[in-house]
Amino acid sequence: MKKALLVVCLILTGMLSGCFSGSGRGSGMLPENPGENASKLPPSLTAEVSIRLKLPDEALRAAFRAQTSAGAVFSLKLINRGNLSNPITLMRKTAAISGGTTAPDGTATVTFSSVPAVPVIVTLELEGAGIVVGATKYQVFHGGADLLPGQNNVVTIVASGSLQQEDVVARAAMLAIADFSTMNVISSAIFANLNEIYSSTGADDKLSAEKIFTNYKGKIIGAKFIALTGGAVHSIGLRDDGTLVGFGNNAAGQLAMPGLAEAWYLKFSPFTRRVSVVAARDDYSLLLCEDGRVYACGANDSLRLGSNIGDETAYPVQVPGLNNIVAISAGNQHSLAIAGAGQLYVWGANASGQLGLGSVSEAGIAPTLVSGISGVTAVAAGNNYSLIVTNGDVFAAGDNSMYQLTESTVDGSGNPVLNSPAFVQINLPVKAVAVAAGSGHCLVLGVDGYVYSWGFNDRGQAGLGTSTPFISSPQKIAAPGSVQKIFAGANHSLMVTTAGELYVFGDNSLGQLGRPLTTKIVLTPLKNPSFSGVSSAGCSENNSYVISTTGNYAFGDNSAGQVGNGSANTDDPLGVATPVLLSIASPWN
Repeated sequence: MKKALLVVCLILTGMLSGCFSGSGRGSGMLPENPGENASKLPPSLTAEVSIRLKLPDEALRAAFRAQTSAGAVFSLKLINRGNLSNPITLMRKTAAISGGTTAPDGTATVTFSSVPAVPVIVTLELEGAGIVVGATKYQVFHGGADLLPGQNNVVTIVASGSLQQEDVVARAAMLAIADFSTMNVISSAIFANLNEIYSSTGADDKLSAEKIFTNYKGKIIGAKFIALTGGAVHSIGLRDDGTLVGFGNNAAGQLAMPGLAEAWYLKFSPFTRRVSVVAARDDYSLLLCEDGRVYACGANDSLRLGSNIGDETAYPVQVPGLNNIVAISAGNQHSLAIAGAGQLYVWGANASGQLGLGSVSEAGIAPTLVSGISGVTAVAAGNNYSLIVTNGDVFAAGDNSMYQLTESTVDGSGNPVLNSPAFVQINLPVKAVAVAAGSGHCLVLGVDGYVYSWGFNDRGQAGLGTSTPFISSPQKIAAPGSVQKIFAGANHSLMVTTAGELYVFGDNSLGQLGRPLTTKIVLTPLKNPSFSGVSSAGCSENNSYVISTTGNYAFGDNSAGQVGNGSANTDDPLGVATPVLLSIASPWN
């Protein structure tokens, strides 16, 4: 399918240092492509690029040091996923090599600013005869990297044909650019995946860019979804190659796609870090990357993105102060994260004490370590309340207006507490392995394989066979047993069993249970017969997602195209009750 055209041509200005002089010979600049304008690129998508010239051979370093007047053409090639006939845009500048300035270790840098933060291939081409060492002429040096915005990105370039990693990977990326089928499914984090393929390949295959490319192509085409989730009217998905897709509303940038208001089909985010966990709520998203750092995008009310970056951002920004994170959860305006040693970090809104810091605040809170809490293994953020599991015990903090903290939470006079700014223990008959939090209902997966629920229940979202508005203490859901995963939407719930079955209960007014719209409420867990071999599932506020051996599906609210079927319902009913098979190979316009 033809993708939307993305061509950016910038006139770069920069300061060249190291073994290149910045004066050049003439402007050396290529004219902009007709009809293209650099102003199309959102400011949040620019980066700085420093080029590191790697000269591992002493003879080559000596030859560079001997140069006094040779010219060089520096090129920056954007991996342009949307223009299959001309997938790269060149940005060039001619400069002169200054002899005697190359550092002893064979390195030198060239820095350019305002570069699109996308995967790039960097090339240095020596003019004239190049540099000759013995019988070998060195003419072209190149390499590539995935760029992150707002920071300096170092790209190492090596001699073309040197068979060093940077050389082989860059040539493999060029093959990917030229291949139609690859470009049709190509995504961000290109070089991260190429370098991983290179590292895991046998010694002989490391010498062949063609073999690296073939392996890479097989990986990205065969990538599978490992997570699907969403917020109020947006959906995001994570593939096992670490790349991110989104569909639905993007008004606040919650899909991590700059310059896009809405997507009715699955589209790749340009985010260039590989992601390992996704979380979403309301109109923002959290991304836990493989390096243990957390990035956030979307609306920033109450500092829910973790920093004072403005009202919103469409390109994920790093949440400050978080390292070695292993789990994340997004509430309506607050977030939770677990560090590798079991520490709990919290940030965002705290008007109801949902951050568990022992106090309340009308202002948003920056990422903070909760003192006195350790051994945390699971977290779930709901609407103004939080659930955590530590050493198998469940604790809750925040809003208790719907008994999310249970009726046992009382003040000094024995009256129910409306909220608690400190974590209080929830009395359960078994140890817990997982928690899920809806708008006001709570689910706990016990070590016995059964689910326990309490809280808001006006739509049967507690799964206890009743629509009693409030369940004031944890109750065991009688069946099924052998549950391995639990998920909570605003007012509906999903369970996945070890046998790969999906059970649903709660609100179905928008088809979020995958049942006919004539069924408005399901009070007791009901096996959805549409699915088998289910490995995981997910919920947004009024949507559900299924990952199974037969495919990946979305259903429920489609007011902004968040079921990914290529349309958006604008008239009642707004829901899509029939599961939609999700496909990335969809029209891109």
